[in-house]
Amino acid sequence: MTVIHDALSLYTTSDAFTLEPVYASASVQRHTLVFARSTLGSGSAQIRIDSPPAPTLAQEERETVYGVVGIAKLNAGDHLILVTDRVKVTKWFGADLYRLAAHKIVPIPKNTTLSLSPTQQRDDQIYIGMIDSILSSGFWYFSYQADITRKVQRLAEPRQSKPIWEQADERFFWNKHLQAPLINLAKEHPETDIGAFILPLMCGFMEFKELSYNGKRVSLGIISRRSKFRAGTRYNTRGVDLDGNVANNVETEQVLMYNDGGSAETGGATIQRVASYVQTRGSIPLFWEQQINVKYQPKMVIQEGNVSFPSFKKHFQTQLSLYGPQIAVNLINKKGYEASLSDTWSQLNMQLNDPNVRYLHFDFHHECKGNRWDRIAKLVAEIEADLIVQGWTVVEAPVEADFRCAD
Repeated sequence: MTVIHDALSLYTTSDAFTLEPVYASASVQRHTLVFARSTLGSGSAQIRIDSPPAPTLAQEERETVYGVVGIAKLNAGDHLILVTDRVKVTKWFGADLYRLAAHKIVPIPKNTTLSLSPTQQRDDQIYIGMIDSILSSGFWYFSYQADITRKVQRLAEPRQSKPIWEQADERFFWNKHLQAPLINLAKEHPETDIGAFILPLMCGFMEFKELSYNGKRVSLGIISRRSKFRAGTRYNTRGVDLDGNVANNVETEQVLMYNDGGSAETGGATIQRVASYVQTRGSIPLFWEQQINVKYQPKMVIQEGNVSFPSFKKHFQTQLSLYGPQIAVNLINKKGYEASLSDTWSQLNMQLNDPNVRYLHFDFHHECKGNRWDRIAKLVAEIEADLIVQGWTVVEAPVEADFRCAD
Protein backbone atom coordinates (compact mmCIF):
# COMPACT_ATOMS: atom_id res chain seq x y z
CA MET A 1 0.00 0.00 0.00
CA THR A 2 1.32 3.43 -0.97
CA VAL A 3 1.80 5.58 2.13
CA ILE A 4 0.44 9.14 1.99
CA HIS A 5 2.80 12.07 2.62
CA ASP A 6 2.38 13.08 6.29
CA ALA A 7 3.93 16.55 5.92
CA LEU A 8 4.27 18.91 2.99
CA SER A 9 6.12 22.16 2.44
CA LEU A 10 3.85 24.74 0.82
CA TYR A 11 5.87 27.30 -1.18
CA THR A 12 4.07 30.43 -2.35
CA THR A 13 5.06 32.87 -5.10
CA SER A 14 3.09 35.27 -7.24
CA ASP A 15 3.13 32.64 -10.02
CA ALA A 16 2.46 29.31 -8.26
CA PHE A 17 1.82 27.26 -5.18
CA THR A 18 4.18 24.30 -4.82
CA LEU A 19 3.66 21.30 -2.54
CA GLU A 20 6.80 19.31 -1.74
CA PRO A 21 6.94 16.25 0.57
CA VAL A 22 8.99 16.72 3.71
CA TYR A 23 11.60 14.00 4.16
CA ALA A 24 14.31 13.59 6.76
CA SER A 25 16.86 12.98 4.03
CA ALA A 26 17.40 15.60 1.33
CA SER A 27 18.76 12.87 -0.97
CA VAL A 28 15.32 11.24 -1.36
CA GLN A 29 13.79 11.94 -4.77
CA ARG A 30 10.72 14.15 -4.37
CA HIS A 31 7.90 14.62 -6.82
CA THR A 32 6.24 17.99 -6.28
CA LEU A 33 2.88 19.42 -7.28
CA VAL A 34 2.82 22.89 -8.79
CA PHE A 35 -0.46 24.82 -8.99
CA ALA A 36 -0.12 27.65 -11.50
CA ARG A 37 -1.85 30.84 -10.35
CA SER A 38 -2.96 31.59 -13.89
CA THR A 39 -6.05 29.56 -14.80
CA LEU A 40 -7.51 27.82 -17.79
CA GLY A 41 -10.52 29.37 -19.52
CA SER A 42 -12.84 27.37 -17.25
CA GLY A 43 -11.20 28.78 -14.12
CA SER A 44 -9.63 25.40 -13.36
CA ALA A 45 -6.12 25.36 -11.94
CA GLN A 46 -3.25 24.08 -14.05
CA ILE A 47 -1.49 21.35 -12.05
CA ARG A 48 2.01 20.25 -13.03
CA ILE A 49 4.27 17.53 -11.74
CA ASP A 50 7.59 19.28 -11.27
CA SER A 51 10.82 19.11 -9.27
CA PRO A 52 12.25 22.62 -9.05
CA PRO A 53 15.77 22.80 -7.64
CA ALA A 54 16.01 23.27 -3.88
CA PRO A 55 17.65 26.75 -4.08
CA THR A 56 14.62 28.04 -6.02
CA LEU A 57 12.19 26.77 -3.43
CA ALA A 58 14.31 28.09 -0.59
CA GLN A 59 13.75 31.65 -1.83
CA GLU A 60 9.96 31.39 -1.58
CA GLU A 61 7.52 31.87 1.28
CA ARG A 62 7.24 28.49 3.04
CA GLU A 63 4.93 26.83 5.56
CA THR A 64 4.27 23.24 6.60
CA VAL A 65 0.88 21.60 5.99
CA TYR A 66 -0.25 18.06 6.76
CA GLY A 67 -2.28 16.99 3.78
CA VAL A 68 -4.46 17.97 0.83
CA VAL A 69 -8.23 17.83 1.41
CA GLY A 70 -8.90 18.68 -2.22
CA ILE A 71 -9.78 21.42 -4.68
CA ALA A 72 -13.08 23.32 -4.53
CA LYS A 73 -14.38 25.00 -7.68
CA LEU A 74 -15.93 28.40 -6.94
CA ASN A 75 -16.91 31.42 -9.02
CA ALA A 76 -13.45 32.90 -8.42
CA GLY A 77 -11.76 29.73 -9.67
CA ASP A 78 -10.21 26.74 -7.93
CA HIS A 79 -9.42 26.88 -4.21
CA LEU A 80 -6.90 24.55 -2.56
CA ILE A 81 -8.02 23.09 0.80
CA LEU A 82 -5.16 22.03 3.09
CA VAL A 83 -4.78 20.43 6.54
CA THR A 84 -2.87 22.80 8.84
CA ASP A 85 -3.24 20.94 12.14
CA ARG A 86 -4.10 17.44 13.34
CA VAL A 87 -4.67 15.59 16.62
CA LYS A 88 -3.53 12.00 17.07
CA VAL A 89 -6.38 9.75 18.23
CA THR A 90 -4.69 6.36 18.51
CA LYS A 91 -2.24 3.98 16.87
CA TRP A 92 -3.05 0.58 15.45
CA PHE A 93 -0.95 -1.86 13.46
CA GLY A 94 1.81 0.74 13.39
CA ALA A 95 -0.41 3.41 11.81
CA ASP A 96 -1.33 6.72 13.45
CA LEU A 97 -4.99 7.78 13.22
CA TYR A 98 -5.72 11.52 13.29
CA ARG A 99 -8.58 13.98 13.68
CA LEU A 100 -8.58 17.08 11.48
CA ALA A 101 -7.97 20.02 13.83
CA ALA A 102 -7.47 22.97 11.46
CA HIS A 103 -7.48 23.76 7.76
CA LYS A 104 -7.01 26.62 5.31
CA ILE A 105 -8.66 27.46 2.00
CA VAL A 106 -6.29 29.06 -0.52
CA PRO A 107 -7.56 30.72 -3.72
CA ILE A 108 -5.27 29.53 -6.49
CA PRO A 109 -5.88 32.21 -9.17
CA LYS A 110 -4.74 35.80 -8.66
CA ASN A 111 -7.19 38.70 -8.41
CA THR A 112 -10.09 36.84 -10.06
CA THR A 113 -12.63 38.51 -7.76
CA LEU A 114 -12.13 41.72 -9.77
CA SER A 115 -14.13 40.20 -12.63
CA LEU A 116 -16.94 38.86 -10.42
CA SER A 117 -20.29 40.49 -9.89
CA PRO A 118 -21.31 41.42 -6.33
CA THR A 119 -23.67 38.43 -6.30
CA GLN A 120 -20.88 36.03 -7.31
CA GLN A 121 -18.55 37.47 -4.67
CA ARG A 122 -21.25 37.10 -2.02
CA ASP A 123 -21.98 33.54 -3.14
CA ASP A 124 -18.29 32.61 -2.88
CA GLN A 125 -18.14 34.03 0.64
CA ILE A 126 -21.14 31.88 1.56
CA TYR A 127 -19.62 28.76 -0.03
CA ILE A 128 -16.28 29.26 1.73
CA GLY A 129 -18.11 29.86 5.01
CA MET A 130 -20.01 26.59 4.54
CA ILE A 131 -16.80 24.65 3.81
CA ASP A 132 -15.11 26.22 6.84
CA SER A 133 -18.08 25.33 9.05
CA ILE A 134 -18.20 21.71 7.91
CA LEU A 135 -14.45 21.09 8.18
CA SER A 136 -14.35 22.78 11.61
CA SER A 137 -17.03 20.47 13.02
CA GLY A 138 -14.47 18.11 14.57
CA PHE A 139 -15.90 15.01 12.86
CA TRP A 140 -13.22 14.41 10.20
CA TYR A 141 -10.55 11.71 10.48
CA PHE A 142 -7.70 10.37 8.38
CA SER A 143 -4.55 8.27 8.39
CA TYR A 144 -1.45 8.38 6.22
CA GLN A 145 -0.71 4.66 6.57
CA ALA A 146 -4.04 2.86 7.08
CA ASP A 147 -7.37 2.85 5.28
CA ILE A 148 -9.75 3.90 8.07
CA THR A 149 -12.75 3.72 5.74
CA ARG A 150 -12.62 -0.07 6.09
CA LYS A 151 -13.46 -2.09 9.16
CA VAL A 152 -10.85 -4.29 10.87
CA GLN A 153 -12.12 -7.46 9.18
CA ARG A 154 -11.57 -5.88 5.74
CA LEU A 155 -8.14 -4.62 6.76
CA ALA A 156 -7.17 -8.20 7.55
CA GLU A 157 -7.59 -9.15 3.90
CA PRO A 158 -4.39 -9.56 1.83
CA ARG A 159 -2.70 -6.22 1.32
CA GLN A 160 -2.48 -4.63 -2.11
CA SER A 161 0.11 -2.25 -3.49
CA LYS A 162 -2.55 0.24 -4.55
CA PRO A 163 -2.74 3.70 -2.95
CA ILE A 164 -5.24 4.12 -0.10
CA TRP A 165 -7.59 6.23 -2.22
CA GLU A 166 -8.03 3.37 -4.73
CA GLN A 167 -8.99 0.88 -2.00
CA ALA A 168 -11.11 3.18 0.18
CA ASP A 169 -14.76 2.31 0.79
CA GLU A 170 -16.73 4.62 -1.49
CA ARG A 171 -19.38 5.20 1.19
CA PHE A 172 -16.92 6.76 3.60
CA PHE A 173 -14.51 8.57 1.25
CA TRP A 174 -16.20 11.95 1.69
CA ASN A 175 -13.74 14.19 -0.15
CA LYS A 176 -13.34 12.03 -3.26
CA HIS A 177 -15.06 14.64 -5.44
CA LEU A 178 -12.72 17.35 -4.13
CA GLN A 179 -9.77 15.05 -4.91
CA ALA A 180 -10.91 14.46 -8.52
CA PRO A 181 -8.24 16.70 -10.14
CA LEU A 182 -5.45 14.88 -8.27
CA ILE A 183 -7.01 11.47 -8.90
CA ASN A 184 -7.14 12.22 -12.63
CA LEU A 185 -3.51 13.37 -12.53
CA ALA A 186 -2.47 10.17 -10.71
CA LYS A 187 -4.22 8.07 -13.37
CA GLU A 188 -2.54 10.00 -16.17
CA HIS A 189 0.92 9.56 -14.59
CA PRO A 190 0.96 6.12 -12.91
CA GLU A 191 4.78 6.15 -12.93
CA THR A 192 4.76 8.90 -10.27
CA ASP A 193 3.74 8.88 -6.61
CA ILE A 194 0.93 11.45 -7.03
CA GLY A 195 -1.36 9.04 -5.17
CA ALA A 196 0.67 9.84 -2.05
CA PHE A 197 -0.81 13.38 -2.11
CA ILE A 198 -4.44 12.09 -2.07
CA LEU A 199 -5.69 11.99 1.53
CA PRO A 200 -9.16 10.41 2.05
CA LEU A 201 -11.26 11.97 4.82
CA MET A 202 -13.78 9.97 6.82
CA CYS A 203 -16.74 11.70 8.49
CA GLY A 204 -17.92 10.33 11.82
CA PHE A 205 -16.53 9.83 15.28
CA MET A 206 -13.47 8.15 16.75
CA GLU A 207 -12.36 7.89 20.37
CA PHE A 208 -10.13 5.49 22.30
CA LYS A 209 -9.54 5.16 26.05
CA GLU A 210 -6.59 3.46 27.71
CA LEU A 211 -7.61 1.00 30.46
CA SER A 212 -6.04 -1.65 32.70
CA TYR A 213 -7.55 -5.15 32.58
CA ASN A 214 -6.07 -8.29 34.15
CA GLY A 215 -2.72 -6.58 34.44
CA LYS A 216 -2.62 -5.60 30.78
CA ARG A 217 -2.94 -2.17 29.25
CA VAL A 218 -5.79 -2.25 26.74
CA SER A 219 -7.30 0.36 24.44
CA LEU A 220 -11.08 0.44 24.09
CA GLY A 221 -12.51 2.49 21.27
CA ILE A 222 -15.37 3.30 18.94
CA ILE A 223 -15.13 4.21 15.27
CA SER A 224 -18.33 5.46 13.63
CA ARG A 225 -18.27 5.96 9.86
CA ARG A 226 -21.06 8.02 8.34
CA SER A 227 -22.03 7.21 4.76
CA LYS A 228 -21.92 10.08 2.27
CA PHE A 229 -24.88 8.60 0.39
CA ARG A 230 -28.24 10.13 1.36
CA ALA A 231 -26.73 12.19 4.16
CA GLY A 232 -28.79 15.05 5.56
CA THR A 233 -30.29 16.66 8.62
CA ARG A 234 -33.04 15.20 10.75
CA TYR A 235 -36.55 15.54 9.25
CA ASN A 236 -35.16 16.83 5.95
CA THR A 237 -33.68 13.49 4.88
CA ARG A 238 -35.55 10.29 5.66
CA GLY A 239 -36.07 6.80 4.26
CA VAL A 240 -34.41 5.13 1.29
CA ASP A 241 -33.44 6.13 -2.25
CA LEU A 242 -33.79 4.18 -5.50
CA ASP A 243 -30.38 2.56 -5.00
CA GLY A 244 -31.21 1.24 -1.53
CA ASN A 245 -29.19 3.83 0.39
CA VAL A 246 -30.88 4.90 3.62
CA ALA A 247 -30.67 8.32 5.20
CA ASN A 248 -27.96 8.93 7.78
CA ASN A 249 -26.48 5.47 7.56
CA VAL A 250 -23.65 4.90 10.07
CA GLU A 251 -21.32 1.92 10.51
CA THR A 252 -20.10 1.71 14.12
CA GLU A 253 -17.17 -0.50 15.06
CA GLN A 254 -16.37 -1.34 18.68
CA VAL A 255 -12.65 -2.04 19.01
CA LEU A 256 -10.53 -3.58 21.77
CA MET A 257 -6.75 -3.52 21.31
CA TYR A 258 -3.74 -4.62 23.32
CA ASN A 259 -0.08 -5.42 22.69
CA ASP A 260 1.48 -8.72 23.73
CA GLY A 261 5.25 -8.44 23.61
CA GLY A 262 8.18 -10.64 24.38
CA SER A 263 6.31 -13.83 25.37
CA ALA A 264 7.24 -17.37 24.33
CA GLU A 265 3.91 -17.61 22.54
CA THR A 266 4.85 -14.75 20.22
CA GLY A 267 8.48 -15.81 19.82
CA GLY A 268 9.67 -12.64 21.49
CA ALA A 269 7.95 -10.39 18.95
CA THR A 270 5.49 -7.65 19.87
CA ILE A 271 2.01 -8.64 18.70
CA GLN A 272 -0.94 -6.29 18.52
CA ARG A 273 -4.31 -7.99 18.93
CA VAL A 274 -7.51 -6.26 17.85
CA ALA A 275 -11.06 -7.47 18.49
CA SER A 276 -13.84 -5.82 16.51
CA TYR A 277 -17.64 -5.90 16.45
CA VAL A 278 -19.66 -3.96 13.87
CA GLN A 279 -23.24 -2.73 13.78
CA THR A 280 -25.05 -0.29 11.50
CA ARG A 281 -27.92 2.13 11.92
CA GLY A 282 -29.96 4.12 9.45
CA SER A 283 -33.37 5.44 8.54
CA ILE A 284 -36.16 2.91 7.96
CA PRO A 285 -35.69 1.67 4.35
CA LEU A 286 -39.02 2.82 2.90
CA PHE A 287 -40.09 5.81 0.83
CA TRP A 288 -41.29 8.16 3.54
CA GLU A 289 -40.84 11.76 4.62
CA GLN A 290 -41.81 14.25 7.26
CA GLN A 291 -43.19 17.51 5.93
CA ILE A 292 -41.79 20.15 8.27
CA ASN A 293 -44.24 22.61 9.81
CA VAL A 294 -44.61 24.44 13.13
CA LYS A 295 -45.89 21.32 14.90
CA TYR A 296 -43.77 19.20 17.24
CA GLN A 297 -44.48 16.15 15.07
CA PRO A 298 -44.35 17.06 11.35
CA LYS A 299 -46.81 15.39 9.02
CA MET A 300 -45.58 11.92 7.99
CA VAL A 301 -46.09 10.75 4.41
CA ILE A 302 -45.49 7.06 3.63
CA GLN A 303 -45.56 5.57 0.14
CA GLU A 304 -47.39 2.32 -0.47
CA GLY A 305 -45.34 -0.76 0.36
CA ASN A 306 -45.26 -2.04 -3.23
CA VAL A 307 -43.60 1.23 -4.29
CA SER A 308 -40.91 0.92 -1.62
CA PHE A 309 -40.23 -2.80 -1.95
CA PRO A 310 -37.62 -2.75 -4.79
CA SER A 311 -35.46 -0.25 -2.87
CA PHE A 312 -36.17 -2.05 0.43
CA LYS A 313 -34.88 -5.25 -1.16
CA LYS A 314 -31.79 -3.52 -2.62
CA HIS A 315 -30.97 -2.14 0.82
CA PHE A 316 -30.90 -5.54 2.48
CA GLN A 317 -29.08 -7.15 -0.45
CA THR A 318 -26.32 -4.58 0.07
CA GLN A 319 -26.31 -5.14 3.83
CA LEU A 320 -26.02 -8.90 3.37
CA SER A 321 -23.18 -8.56 0.85
CA LEU A 322 -21.24 -6.24 3.17
CA TYR A 323 -21.93 -7.74 6.59
CA GLY A 324 -23.62 -11.14 6.30
CA PRO A 325 -26.82 -12.20 8.15
CA GLN A 326 -28.78 -9.31 9.64
CA ILE A 327 -30.68 -8.68 12.87
CA ALA A 328 -32.97 -5.82 11.83
CA VAL A 329 -34.18 -4.13 15.02
CA ASN A 330 -37.11 -1.72 14.72
CA LEU A 331 -36.86 0.81 17.59
CA ILE A 332 -39.84 3.08 16.82
CA ASN A 333 -43.22 3.17 18.56
CA LYS A 334 -45.75 0.39 17.96
CA LYS A 335 -48.69 2.76 18.50
CA GLY A 336 -49.66 6.31 17.62
CA TYR A 337 -47.82 8.60 15.23
CA GLU A 338 -45.21 6.03 14.08
CA ALA A 339 -47.46 2.96 13.96
CA SER A 340 -48.16 3.06 10.21
CA LEU A 341 -44.43 3.33 9.44
CA SER A 342 -43.72 0.37 11.68
CA ASP A 343 -46.53 -1.69 10.14
CA THR A 344 -45.27 -1.04 6.60
CA TRP A 345 -41.77 -2.17 7.54
CA SER A 346 -43.15 -5.37 9.08
CA GLN A 347 -45.19 -6.08 5.94
CA LEU A 348 -42.24 -5.55 3.61
CA ASN A 349 -40.04 -7.78 5.73
CA MET A 350 -42.60 -10.60 5.39
CA GLN A 351 -42.64 -9.98 1.63
CA LEU A 352 -38.83 -10.10 1.56
CA ASN A 353 -38.97 -13.51 3.27
CA ASP A 354 -35.19 -13.82 3.60
CA PRO A 355 -33.97 -16.24 6.30
CA ASN A 356 -30.80 -14.17 6.65
CA VAL A 357 -32.77 -11.10 7.77
CA ARG A 358 -34.34 -11.49 11.21
CA TYR A 359 -36.85 -8.72 11.95
CA LEU A 360 -37.48 -7.70 15.55
CA HIS A 361 -39.59 -4.85 16.95
CA PHE A 362 -38.42 -3.36 20.25
CA ASP A 363 -40.52 -0.32 21.17
CA PHE A 364 -37.67 1.64 22.71
CA HIS A 365 -39.67 4.54 24.13
CA HIS A 366 -42.25 2.24 25.74
CA GLU A 367 -39.77 -0.27 27.10
CA CYS A 368 -37.29 2.28 28.47
CA LYS A 369 -39.65 5.06 29.58
CA GLY A 370 -38.75 6.66 32.87
CA ASN A 371 -35.02 6.26 32.09
CA ARG A 372 -35.23 2.48 32.54
CA TRP A 373 -32.14 1.86 30.44
CA ASP A 374 -31.69 -1.47 32.22
CA ARG A 375 -34.56 -2.82 30.13
CA ILE A 376 -32.31 -2.84 27.09
CA ALA A 377 -31.18 -6.14 28.60
CA LYS A 378 -34.54 -7.50 27.43
CA LEU A 379 -33.58 -6.77 23.82
CA VAL A 380 -30.09 -8.23 24.29
CA ALA A 381 -31.53 -11.44 25.76
CA GLU A 382 -33.86 -11.83 22.79
CA ILE A 383 -31.09 -11.58 20.20
CA GLU A 384 -28.26 -13.14 22.24
CA ALA A 385 -28.29 -16.44 20.36
CA ASP A 386 -27.99 -14.63 17.02
CA LEU A 387 -25.20 -12.43 18.35
CA ILE A 388 -23.24 -15.51 19.40
CA VAL A 389 -23.67 -17.02 15.94
CA GLN A 390 -22.55 -13.77 14.30
CA GLY A 391 -19.44 -13.63 16.50
CA TRP A 392 -16.78 -10.96 16.12
CA THR A 393 -13.46 -10.48 14.39
CA VAL A 394 -10.05 -10.93 16.05
CA VAL A 395 -6.97 -9.79 14.14
CA GLU A 396 -3.40 -10.13 15.29
CA ALA A 397 -0.15 -9.07 13.72
CA PRO A 398 3.45 -8.40 14.64
CA VAL A 399 3.69 -4.63 14.83
CA GLU A 400 4.65 -3.21 11.41
CA ALA A 401 3.89 -6.61 9.79
CA ASP A 402 1.05 -8.35 7.95
CA PHE A 403 -2.34 -9.25 9.38
CA ARG A 404 -3.66 -12.62 10.47
CA CYS A 405 -7.38 -12.98 11.01
CA ALA A 406 -9.58 -15.39 12.95
CA ASP A 407 -13.36 -14.93 12.94
